[in-house]
Amino acid sequence: MKKLLETNVKTTNKKNKMYDQIERCRLDLQKDPSNPALHVRLGDLYLKWHLDIYNACQYIDEAITEYQLAMESLIDSCEIYYKIGVAFYHKGDLDKAINYLTMALEKKHNYYDAYYMLAETFVKKAHFTDAIDAATAAIQCSLLKSSSAHYLLYKLYEASSFKNFKIKLKAHYEKLLSILLVLFDKTAIENIVKSISYLKFLTLFLKVFIIFK
Repeated sequence: MKKLLETNVKTTNKKNKMYDQIERCRLDLQKDPSNPALHVRLGDLYLKWHLDIYNACQYIDEAITEYQLAMESLIDSCEIYYKIGVAFYHKGDLDKAINYLTMALEKKHNYYDAYYMLAETFVKKAHFTDAIDAATAAIQCSLLKSSSAHYLLYKLYEASSFKNFKIKLKAHYEKLLSILLVLFDKTAIENIVKSISYLKFLTLFLKVFIIFK
């Protein structure tokens, strides 16, 4: 019970802090409504809040709006197109996500993050060959920070390894590289932390279930 109360307090404090940051950013935009950096900042905050597992509200449309307002001043920014693509990915509008991620890559050809998110988007659309091509391109862009892309390739090859022994060897090779490079890849580390948190939650749930069974 004590741990549950502590978790609730931490969650409330986190929400209050996020809300304060959003309100501060809104106030700054009232003073300088055409500031693209502030629009990007507010878009990032909305997206982060939208993805918060403890938050029941939806803020993905607000994030997209802020990014698009920033794009009016930063029309050649590959990062803006990437952020909009990521937002549409989380909204579930995969075709628009692909369009914006592709535009980001037109602005910057060696953009690892854009290639990786493009691969993830193709996976959701069940376009597995395109996903493999995008993940491979991501690895070529950034050899060291490519653990996530190697792991994605491992999952893709593993899913079809029963058809071909050579593909099975590829799957093991990609898995090994994903492990060796994990410390260089911020995205991979974040995914591991999320997985550990999920496992802790699942373990706690099972313990409670066993007690009350």
